[in-house]
Amino acid sequence: MLSMPRNPGRLRLVPFALLALLGCEDNVQDPATWTPEILMISGPENLVDNSPDPYTLTVSVALPADAARAAQLSVELEISGSGLSSPDIWQLLDDGGSETPSAGLLQDAGGSGDVVPGDGVFTARGLADLAGALGVDFSQEAGSYSLTARLLEGSEVLVDATLTLDASNNSAPEILSVTVPDSLASGDSLHLSFLYTSEESDDELAGWLYLNGEAETRWPLQSQGDTLFSGHFGPEVGARAEGHSAYTLALEDGFNEAVLSPLSLFIENDEPAIPAGGLRAWQLVDGARLPLAISDSLRFVVPDPGETHTYFLDVRVEDPQGVRDVRAVTLDMSSLGLSDQPLRDDGMGADLVAGDGIYSMELVLDHAEEAPAPALLVAEAEPWLASQSLATLQQPTAFVPAIPNAAPLIEQIFLPDTLYAGEMLHVEAIFSDPDGAGNLASAWIRIEDTGDQWFLHIAGERWEADIPDMLAHFRPTDSYDFTIGVSDIFNEVTTQSVSLVIENALPVADEAQLIFYEIQDDGTGIPIEVADTVYFEIPAVGDSTVFVATLPVSDLEGADEIQRVQYINRPEGGGEFPFDLYDDGGSNAESADQEAGDGIYTAAFVLVGQESYNNYVYDWSFVATDIFGRESLPVDRVIRLVEEIPGSPPDGGNMRFTLPDRLPEVSRGR
Repeated sequence: MLSMPRNPGRLRLVPFALLALLGCEDNVQDPATWTPEILMISGPENLVDNSPDPYTLTVSVALPADAARAAQLSVELEISGSGLSSPDIWQLLDDGGSETPSAGLLQDAGGSGDVVPGDGVFTARGLADLAGALGVDFSQEAGSYSLTARLLEGSEVLVDATLTLDASNNSAPEILSVTVPDSLASGDSLHLSFLYTSEESDDELAGWLYLNGEAETRWPLQSQGDTLFSGHFGPEVGARAEGHSAYTLALEDGFNEAVLSPLSLFIENDEPAIPAGGLRAWQLVDGARLPLAISDSLRFVVPDPGETHTYFLDVRVEDPQGVRDVRAVTLDMSSLGLSDQPLRDDGMGADLVAGDGIYSMELVLDHAEEAPAPALLVAEAEPWLASQSLATLQQPTAFVPAIPNAAPLIEQIFLPDTLYAGEMLHVEAIFSDPDGAGNLASAWIRIEDTGDQWFLHIAGERWEADIPDMLAHFRPTDSYDFTIGVSDIFNEVTTQSVSLVIENALPVADEAQLIFYEIQDDGTGIPIEVADTVYFEIPAVGDSTVFVATLPVSDLEGADEIQRVQYINRPEGGGEFPFDLYDDGGSNAESADQEAGDGIYTAAFVLVGQESYNNYVYDWSFVATDIFGRESLPVDRVIRLVEEIPGSPPDGGNMRFTLPDRLPEVSRGR
């Protein structure tokens, strides 16, 4: 009898318990002593209903040394039982995998699946969907099947052996309750969860949500234990919908047994919008895109005869449901005598980044005898829902004829004398233009050695920009060379070089937040009072106590610039011994850190009880070092080992530290 797995709906085949698996050399016996024998019937560990893969059954037999007689041997396998009107006979082959000319009811047509011809291992490939081929639904009823292997010589049955195969019931999972809001406001995220019951383990279950009519788009839910699935979805679940929307919540086990639960959400779909300032223009100067400043109007220059001017226009569209809820974006240029121009957000052509909600186009102006009259450009965003209105933005546009032009001037630049690395740099400048301030088009600041560039914007009479803290990351004290540039609408450019000293700050160890803990037997820690002297109570002889120290460390340039944090142990008798503190979440054998990357560095040490430790004194210095080898100011403490800590424990005595399951293996007692 074959034992069954605990997972329902599976079929398990295992070989006879008392028969050993023999190699092909052992299958050949001397003809004088040869006894027909079936050595083993074997198959896959598990057969799953509706599996996409066929399975293989093998029967190993003893072969005579006489090759001619061995060639007369054949093996058949008969399967009988529930769902079969009559036994089905399979022909097993020892042919090395040649094509199977015919197949039984359950036998997979094609190659036999055999590997080595003539080794006494006869093979057949079974259909993947065993339950379907039998016409038996294992989710509704159990089945019992007999597998009888026969070794034949010609038509004579020399020996046979039988195994019993039991198929148990596979019950479908059940959704018990669903937690979901009645409505979903446009732009809101959806949190959904459901309780379920199932006889299957979590790794065999999958849950998802899909909008009816769009089953190909699934939003998966995550298992949260033995009874709960949940998912946190963005507004994409309600995009392209307004009003009541029908959804299906599905839970499926590993045997394609699924349960579906209908859901209805009221979706409030906001219309797309083009914000003020959402239309921008760029001019092409020496191959680079420079922004055109827009005050009351957008100004284009009509080129001289035989020349062209290239501009780029882009429109920023905002929609709570994302860019998939915007059908198209166009510029109405009818006032210029042009047809509507489509804009794209696919990262191709004039567009720089696909899917960022910024739709772009290229505009090439030719020479005109007379500058066109002022025009009105209209940006239009068409929503996906036909019931919603177009989002529009109007931009007055003026055309300026090409004329002899003087370059703009840089009047004054405002920069701090020094700046700490990691700080925000605020730069301001005053520009002018001999032909009129209205001709100024764009301004920028660029770091010379990296090429990083930021554009300045108009703020009253000045142009300004904020440069983020990544400006001087991972760089020692040094001088930065910048270029300030300004251009006008006629593509004239003026630049000026400036320098700025960047000082790299030292790491900081937060002395006020240095905490020592004594770890209890249950792994929790009680804070130890921290003053200039810290007392560690010596455990009984033969016992040991774990102590932990935690120290927040920061660096103005960011945590990645901290190379290491150590405490230096200086015993009374002399010497200096450094030990590491960690911010790794306890990922190595010497660390008791709680959370990786939180800036709190941790050290653990074990004090082993010895009488000779009484009144030992150590000087400890906690020091952080950055990647340039510069050290923080030290945090110094005296550590004294005593039989009894003087005074009372700190107020509260709350357990605020939990040691990981494993204890540090390195003794720090002395």
